[in-house]
Amino acid sequence: MLWDIDHTLIETRGVGRAAFADAFEHTTGHPLQRMPHITGRNEPDLYYATATLQNLPDPPPFPEFADALASAYENRREQLRRRGRVLPGARATLTHLAEQPDITQSVLTGNTRTVARIKLETFDLHTHLNLVNGAYGDDDQHRPTLVSIAQQRATTPDTGPRFDRHTTVLTGDSPADITTARDGGALVIAVAGSGTPSQNWKQPTPPSPTSPTPKQSAENSAPSLALESGMQKTGPGGSGQWLRIPALACLSLTQISGPRRSRRGRLFVSRVSSRWGCCSPAVPGRR
Repeated sequence: MLWDIDHTLIETRGVGRAAFADAFEHTTGHPLQRMPHITGRNEPDLYYATATLQNLPDPPPFPEFADALASAYENRREQLRRRGRVLPGARATLTHLAEQPDITQSVLTGNTRTVARIKLETFDLHTHLNLVNGAYGDDDQHRPTLVSIAQQRATTPDTGPRFDRHTTVLTGDSPADITTARDGGALVIAVAGSGTPSQNWKQPTPPSPTSPTPKQSAENSAPSLALESGMQKTGPGGSGQWLRIPALACLSLTQISGPRRSRRGRLFVSRVSSRWGCCSPAVPGRR
């Protein structure tokens, strides 16, 4: 299980932007004036895109910015703890999955390794995550490549067969996370946390040239997955493999390749397409 961090597990509520602004000015000598859309981007991509927006064609190398950003977050740990928050259900979900002997949890994030560690340690979420096996924004600028990096790091002589698209689940909050899983080789669970418009969840992203056809997806799909807040041992009709965890947040499944839909207090994910999968934003007042 690979977790995105921002808007999936936590929110920085402005602290992240302030840290980025300080690091950007420290590195480039120019104050931050504009930023591109942040959600779903790797940190190197965000840094260079921001420099382009501010007409800086030749900014200092990314490692200089990464060091400055790590220092900015380190100096803001207490501020992040006070102003930021853990999203509803995230801590309980991580704790529950940590008790399952056949599940390994790590992260796949656009954050650098150091910043990811600081964010998770600040909210005490790191204890159930194997951060050594994670994949980070400073590993590769192409986000889908991070899936294979995490799979390779998690595969050891003790884990048996290597992790692949049938045994890897990426949970994230943006269409970019869906694309990352689809193109990188993982199942995907999308959660409503980043303010993505509902129509973006309801419309699947077009398959890439290397993506399998719907027929291939059906033939090659991994065993069914399901998440629910109850304790059923089997799915409706006894079909599929069920993973029992608390619902991460107020989610409503809108597009799956199987017949099951979400119900109040439960989230079912049945045969998520290897091309895409999505959830709609939360329904206010429902859990």
